[in-house]
Amino acid sequence: MDDLVTWLRGVLDEDERNSQFESGDPYLDARAALMLADVAAKRAILDEYSGDGEISDLSGDEIKGLGIAVRLVAWAYRDRDGYRDEWRSTDSASA
Repeated sequence: MDDLVTWLRGVLDEDERNSQFESGDPYLDARAALMLADVAAKRAILDEYSGDGEISDLSGDEIKGLGIAVRLVAWAYRDRDGYRDEWRSTDSASA
């Protein structure tokens, strides 16, 4: 699962770089702001899963749920280079 988290952080870094612009067009600027907020939310999920987030004392079921959330976030990027089909499984043994 560490490989998945590392890969996903790289994908989010790329999305963030691609979203940091101001065009002067309110619509495009709002879309860029939305993309940056989306990246921040996905990073928060990764941080919680890896233990770097603000929530402490998570139960085993909560950690398992975050693992599933991480896989679902990654699935949205399945067309990006480096995505592995094995990450689709919710079985933690296949990570």
